[in-house]
Amino acid sequence: MITHDVVLAILAAVLITWVPGTAVLLLARKSIFMSVAAAPAVTLGVVYLGTTLWGLLGLSWTVWTLALTTAIVGGVVWLVARTWPGRGTGFDRSGERLWSSKGSVFVAVTGASAILVGFLVYIKVSDWFNIVPQDYDAVFQANAIRYIAETGDGTPEGLAEINNYSSAAGRGYYYPSAFHALVALTSAAAKVGTVGALHAQVITWFVAIVLGLALLMKTMHIGAFGTGMALIVSTSFTSYPYELLWRGLYPYAQSIVLVIPIIVLLVHGARRRGTGDALVIAIACGGIVAVHTSGVTSLMVLGGPLVVALLVQQRDRIKSTVVWLLVTAGLTVVLLVPVVLGLVSIAGDLAYDWPALKTLRDGVESALLFGTGYRDTYQLSLAVLVLPGAVLAFRRRYSPTYALAISMLGAMALYVFAVSIDSPLSLLLTGTWWNDQLRLAALAAVLAPVFVAVLFDTVGEIAVRLVRRSTRLTAQLEKISPSLRSEGTAGVAALLAVAIFAVSMGAEYFDRSYWAVHYRYTYGPMVSPLKIDGMRELEARVGDDQRVMNDNVDGSAWMYAIAGVRPVAGHYARDTSSEEQILLLDHFDEIADRADVQAAVDDLDIRFAVVMEGVIEGADGRSTGLDDLQDLPDVFELVYENPEVRIYEITPELAGAE
Repeated sequence: MITHDVVLAILAAVLITWVPGTAVLLLARKSIFMSVAAAPAVTLGVVYLGTTLWGLLGLSWTVWTLALTTAIVGGVVWLVARTWPGRGTGFDRSGERLWSSKGSVFVAVTGASAILVGFLVYIKVSDWFNIVPQDYDAVFQANAIRYIAETGDGTPEGLAEINNYSSAAGRGYYYPSAFHALVALTSAAAKVGTVGALHAQVITWFVAIVLGLALLMKTMHIGAFGTGMALIVSTSFTSYPYELLWRGLYPYAQSIVLVIPIIVLLVHGARRRGTGDALVIAIACGGIVAVHTSGVTSLMVLGGPLVVALLVQQRDRIKSTVVWLLVTAGLTVVLLVPVVLGLVSIAGDLAYDWPALKTLRDGVESALLFGTGYRDTYQLSLAVLVLPGAVLAFRRRYSPTYALAISMLGAMALYVFAVSIDSPLSLLLTGTWWNDQLRLAALAAVLAPVFVAVLFDTVGEIAVRLVRRSTRLTAQLEKISPSLRSEGTAGVAALLAVAIFAVSMGAEYFDRSYWAVHYRYTYGPMVSPLKIDGMRELEARVGDDQRVMNDNVDGSAWMYAIAGVRPVAGHYARDTSSEEQILLLDHFDEIADRADVQAAVDDLDIRFAVVMEGVIEGADGRSTGLDDLQDLPDVFELVYENPEVRIYEITPELAGAE
């Protein structure tokens, strides 16, 4: 992609991700800062409600239906917030007068530097959005985005068309689609293609991480100096989100990005206890679960202890707080009914058991040093900043931040179970995250910057006390010109802090994050420029309603996301419940002798077959139904070839429907 298209894609992604949520939160009488910082969580809730509503009515999911959904949801929220305002009747500004203007400048500059770090890592590793991610999960996510952008069907059931089209009708299908529906709007609005829109959405995560953390730390009454220092390192944790990217775990990464905004909404809502606050939280919770079903357990781990701490903190009005929490939970359950019904239809298909990769001792060490099980990703410098801060969070002045420390340690414990322990208990505790150590390593890092803030806030507090005890030093400071205590000086101080970080450990962690993603962000082997050329050739030859016979293991499933051509196998995983797909993958080359193969080819209107070089890591080899097409020239005519792609046309009398 050229620079113009990259900028356009990012701009579209930012507007689509922030405008709906910001509008709804302003109508809920939240402050501007909170409305902007928490907007992505509410936007995904709006997307979830919109795709559900318009799917039931048979209307297409577009930017216009997103706008209409935002107007409807915003109107309902405004009416509820005005009718049952709770303890406060004006805009919620609790906890937002803590920072001076100079402090706000310091936070803004350091926050911008953190966003820039994430942007530069990703723009480099994606080669300006030109890389097609190579690993297992990415192809399904990209095909799902293309499907929604092309058809306007944003429902979870609709995604059966990607790879489960022939089996879903008889057994049910459900795949959370809010993430894909959001990114599909960027693809359609900016006209940058599926891959470009997917990359642009990743860029929004760095903005959301920084804004969410800044708001959370302000809410927890942490000073501007501590907050700014924490933001500097906030996008340098390799486990979050970089290690999730090479695997293509985009919906999961998006879901945990939304956790912090929801936690902040919970804290503010518990203080004001308005029904409008409860409704906004319910909408956001609907969004996170509709992005990834583990969102509910991620919220429980990272936010559950905080709920208890809030009840303890407000024990003098515990009855009204408990009532408000019950109302919030009730509204959330009501909004999640479609998700629950969808999950019930596929019950039993969710668990996966990854084998343990480390000993228990190594797993604990890896957790405390923010590593992962695959490579040496230990980050000692960050751990030295985080762990003392987690201890200091138990000081009374930071209450209820100690609850977040408990949450982080809980997430670390889950990571240890996943990476070091093979047992039924481990699978029970970590099953909703697919027993995946990468997902849990990321979860453990979500709240970590908060404790960097606590550490530096404490250091700053001690420094101020020491200065005040020194009469001579205090007198000298009072003589300093006011111009040297201005917002400009705060900005310079922030840049100096950023420079110190960059020199001391920033460059090392930049490279570490880059190489973590680069592991599968390459030009091949699964999707190379030559393979893309072959997909473009298929685009010119294949009709809109036809499917192309392909192998699920060679990268050809990407043909839909890249060229709009529908494959028989739309994912690296086979649809084991589809007799038709399995039949073709195992026996397609027997079409001349088998009537059942001919019937399947006719049913799917298959005229062409494609074979690409290589198979994805972990596959046993090429599917037997496509391993010798080149030896049957009377049945399969070679019509296109490059060093990595061969396209065959089926003999007309054996091909799909006319």
